Amino acid sequence: MVKKIIKEKSKFLLLFLILAVVVSLSACTTLNNNYNYNDNSVQNSFIKDVDVLTAKKIIDENKNNNDFVILDVRTPEEFNSGRIENSENINFYSSDFKEQLSKLDKNKVYLVYCRSGSRSAKAVKIMEELGFKKVYNVEGGIISWKKNNLPLIYS
Repeated sequence: MVKKIIKEKSKFLLLFLILAVVVSLSACTTLNNNYNYNDNSVQNSFIKDVDVLTAKKIIDENKNNNDFVILDVRTPEEFNSGRIENSENINFYSSDFKEQLSKLDKNKVYLVYCRSGSRSAKAVKIMEELGFKKVYNVEGGIISWKKNNLPLIYS
């Protein structure tokens, strides 16, 4: 009779342990899923390449947005020879380029362009490393912008 009671209690204990493990594992999975799907810093961050027509649309949509910056990473001479309206210039070839980028507000949205898209792609990678949250790279740069007859400002 004692052996039968011990055997029954052992089965109960084993079932209890199995149930505890299953509940624990499902709780971990649920917590992990909640973390992945509700982490706004991940969902709201992006680094994207866009063509010039998409870039123009983004500019138009953000015309009155103080948290939107158009960043031209060409030389000052290139910048003065024709630029996108309201763009700011930081020379990619400047010795303190990375330092100048690091002083910018990392929470603003940036649209970055250069002459052909090469320097801007490199600049965007640096910005990503520095912790910028939202950055667009204009593929094809000002060359593609001109080919599509999009407006420029001349100094």
